[in-house]
Amino acid sequence: MQEFLKVGLETDNQQGWVSYRWLNPATDQVERKESFVMKVSFNSEDMVVGAGIYTRE
Repeated sequence: MQEFLKVGLETDNQQGWVSYRWLNPATDQVERKESFVMKVSFNSEDMVVGAGIYTRE
């Protein structure tokens, strides 16, 4: 999760892809996952949101 915040808050365009390994509930295996994260503002608060997909290695 620290990498999400780093990409969303510290990169020039405040968005980007993050690669990591996470438990896939469909297979019950730890697999590679790619997520796109970006900084957004809502009700005057900054936050980082993202969505990810499991990828084959």
